Amino acid sequence: MNKTIWALALLLSALVTPALATETLTCTDEEVVGIQWQSGKSERLRGNGEKYVVEIISPTSRRFSYEGKSQLLVCREAWAGEARSPTICTDESGMWSWSFRDDNFTRSNIFGVPVGGPGLVFVGHGTCTKG
Repeated sequence: MNKTIWALALLLSALVTPALATETLTCTDEEVVGIQWQSGKSERLRGNGEKYVVEIISPTSRRFSYEGKSQLLVCREAWAGEARSPTICTDESGMWSWSFRDDNFTRSNIFGVPVGGPGLVFVGHGTCTKG
């Protein structure tokens, strides 16, 4: 009887204990290029060195944080079952995406136009470190 109570207590504890993030990555842009436009005028964008914190919540969910803002993205394997398949994460619109494989990433934004704001198309790449 005592073993049954302990087993039930252990099971209940596992069910009510919140899951912890399995991993946190710090990702740094090595290069970003793009175009921004508004009112018929465009400009080329270049950048590097931006840092992002990526919290891996589950295989299908990652939280991206930058300059005090964060966004939850939905993730999946690009080619299910393939060895070394990259993990693809997108926002709900599908216009903002990240791709991860090993310690490398690429990210892009395609025509993300906020109401009244400029249009923007860019792609960037970089590396991530654990911790």
